[in-house]
Formats: sequence, C-alpha cells, structure tokens
Amino acid sequence: MNQNLENYCPQNPQYVLDDIVREEFPLELDFINAVHGEKLETKRDVMKFIGRTLTATFPETEYVTRVMDDKEKSAIRAEYCQLVENILPERKRQLEEALEEAKRMKKEAEERYASALQEVATMAAEVKLGTVEQKLKGSDTFTIAIAGYYLTYTWNEARKVFVLAKGYEVPDTSEIWSSDENNRAQMLDLFGVEFSEPQPKAQIKDFDGDF
Repeated sequence: MNQNLENYCPQNPQYVLDDIVREEFPLELDFINAVHGEKLETKRDVMKFIGRTLTATFPETEYVTRVMDDKEKSAIRAEYCQLVENILPERKRQLEEALEEAKRMKKEAEERYASALQEVATMAAEVKLGTVEQKLKGSDTFTIAIAGYYLTYTWNEARKVFVLAKGYEVPDTSEIWSSDENNRAQMLDLFGVEFSEPQPKAQIKDFDGDF
C-alpha cells in the first residue's frame, strides 16, 4: 500500500458487508437524534452512552474491509506505473544475470549436495557400526598389567567406581613380570579376585630346512 495512504480513510467510507447482514441489520445508528432526554453532541458523548446502556465491547484492533475511493485508486495506479517504468526493467536485467550465474552455481550446488550425501552416508555407517572412539581423561584413568593383559580403567562418576574400558594381551609378558606379580597380589588382597600367573609365549624356531 502507498505510504501516503497508510492512515487514510474517506470521509464517507463504504464498508463491504454480506448481503444478509446488509438486509437484516441497520446500516446506521443515529444516537444523537434517537436519544431523547439526554444531550448527546459528540462521539465521546455517544460512546459513554453506549457503554452505559448496551452490553458492548470496544476492540482496539478490529479490521474491516471497505471500498477504495478514487483518490486511493489513482495513488496506487501511479505507484504501479512507476514500478513498470523504473523497477521492472532493472529486475529483468537482474533475472538475466541470475540465470547466467545459475549455470555456474548449479555445478557448485551439485558438488555440495554430493558432499552432504557422502557425509550422511558416513554418519549412517557410524550409527550402524554402533561404536565411537572416546578419549579418556588422564586424571580419571589408570592402566595396569595383570595376568598377561594390559587393563585400562576409567572413573564412572555416576556409579563412583572405576570401570574397565579397554583390555589387550601383552605381547611379551617378561616385560611386565614384576608389575604383574604385584598387581595380582593387590587384586587378591583388595577385591578377593585371584588371577593366574601369565605364561611366557612359545618361541617359534627359525626354519632350518630340516624335517
């Protein structure tokens, strides 16, 4: 809407009403001349009278539809003629440039789309695998050698215990002999869990060609 018409209203506006409403109800209520015995001269007087006598509401933001007058039509025609003369040619030029640019952008968009598809496929594969690598906090974690295995325990705050997070066999048990012996003794003393002594792995002899 033209900004000059933003708060404009004709002196005698014509409101759009359904036929049944127009036929069934009075189109005007002349309180000033209808009320006798009370002096009503202004809109303020009439509104006070309505408030005292009728059960009515007084909405702040009621929107209705009315018929445009010639002033409004002329102003809007002038505005869209200006759009045709000044704005449309420039917008058409922008459209043509955009179509040219779209040829270049299409390839980039297709590449980004393919990249997103690959990212989705990668994440879906991770979900299907169902595991994830997690870096443990050094302040919450310890590793011990026991029964021929390295065991890594980390602190579980919810349960207030250390839980086993990783375990793998020691390649050469001779390297951990003393620590393994101590750890087995401590586990037995602290938790009543007994572990067997790690057995040295069998040595594979070099093939000398003889059977």
